[in-house]
Order: sequence, then C-alpha cells, then structure tokens
Amino acid sequence: MRQRFVWSCVLVGVALTTRANAQIRAPRGPEPTSPYNVGLSYGLFELGTYTDGRSNTTWDFGWTTSVAATVEKTLTAGSAVGLEAAFASPRLNYNPVGVFGSCPTLGGCIAKADVTQFLVTGRLGGGFLGIRSSFVLKAGATQFGNFRDATTDTKLSGMGGGWDPTFGTDYQLGVSLTPRTDMYFETGLLFVLHDSGNTVTTAPPTNYTVKIGLRQGF
Repeated sequence: MRQRFVWSCVLVGVALTTRANAQIRAPRGPEPTSPYNVGLSYGLFELGTYTDGRSNTTWDFGWTTSVAATVEKTLTAGSAVGLEAAFASPRLNYNPVGVFGSCPTLGGCIAKADVTQFLVTGRLGGGFLGIRSSFVLKAGATQFGNFRDATTDTKLSGMGGGWDPTFGTDYQLGVSLTPRTDMYFETGLLFVLHDSGNTVTTAPPTNYTVKIGLRQGF
C-alpha cells in the first residue's frame, strides 16, 4: 500500500513536470533563482524491519518523526545538486534471533535508537504559475547507533555503529512564496543495504518518508 502511494506520487510528478516543461511560455509566478539554497524539513519516517548479522537480532521499527537539513547548489532554474543530513530517534521492537540477547528481559524488549543519514542529492524539475514539481535522486549512507532500552535507558551492547549504503528517490511538489523562498511537500523511499549475516532476506529494508519543508535561497 505504501509503495503504491509513493509510486502514484511519482507518476503524478511525471505528468506535472512534463506539463510544466511544455508550458515554458505560460505566465510564471515567482521562482527561486538563488545560486545556493538551504532547507529544513520535518515529517513522518518509517524504517521497516532489519535483521542484523552482527548482533544476531531483528529490529522492527515503526513510524517515527525525523528532521532533515539540506544545502544545494543551483545548476539551472529547475535543477540543483546538494547534500542532505537527516536524524531520527525511533522506538523499535528488539528481538534476539537466538536464545540470548542484550535486553534485560528474555525474548526481547522495546528499545530506542538514533538513526543518522548523510545523502548526496540531485533535483530536477520545472514549474509554472509559482508551482514547482521535482524529482530528487539520493545516494549516501545510513547509521544505526546508540541502542538502549526504552524503559531503563540501559545501553544495548554490540549493536549498530556501521554505515550502510543507501539510495532512492523522492518527489517534491512545492509553491514559491518569494523569488528566494519556497515551501514543499515531499514523499519518497530509500533502500538501505544492511548486513543481515547468514539470514536470507528477499529484499533490502525500505525507508518511507512523508514530510513538508521550507527552502531559502541566498
């Protein structure tokens, strides 16, 4: 269901971007024209389920909130490249695959973890009448760290710390507020290539995001 929603947004974005590029002569509203942009976004973030080969555990994450900051270099009126840093501190069901685990109770526990992402981004799109439609390609790394028991805050040993290759795509629909400022809605998915050890997984874990953001040029 979530994948259908994300890909539906992508298909709508194709139509809007194609229409925007086809109507170059249409009257335009204010569009960001700055050589550099900084942005801040906040929204919902679902990480999915991971099997960790290093600690022989499964991490069953649910929905949480995340905050992300971006810096971009404008290439043309509708394209830019940049960097994104995102952070979340979600709760998860921590379950040992075997008999023993680092939870204080046998059979797993509710835990918390810090999730950090650093991504290189490439944005391409168009706009008309102040409405902007863009695709964003992302690639970088994700780190899971600082695992601790959600109740006692006791650190869970031997978990996380490494960086996992991450890539995916987002779709943005925004409106220009001033020639240097725009607000946007963004949804997308990221694939995280996490080491599952000897456990066979049919697909890499997928992160889903739905968020709103503000971008300012300078």
